Amino acid sequence: MNLFITGVFAAVIGLVIGYVGTALKMKASKEAAELTLLNAEQEATNLRGQAEREADLILKEAKHESSSLKKEALLEAKEEARNIVKRSMLSLSQNDKN
Repeated sequence: MNLFITGVFAAVIGLVIGYVGTALKMKASKEAAELTLLNAEQEATNLRGQAEREADLILKEAKHESSSLKKEALLEAKEEARNIVKRSMLSLSQNDKN
């Protein structure tokens, strides 16, 4: 009978030690998972900020390029208008000679 009680007591102690060991491993795993999640959230925040800065730069470049293209088109239109006026003046002067 004494051997039976000792065996039950040893089994209970083994179960308690196993439970404590499992609980400690689960706690460590939970802390590691929380740290991983925190790092992932921080990285996502950093990437979002970087993407916003890059998008702003792209937008500024696009606006600048658009403005440059508008200026270039305006200069080309002015040049074409000057050429039309010159051709008209030449045509008029040739008509006057005839």
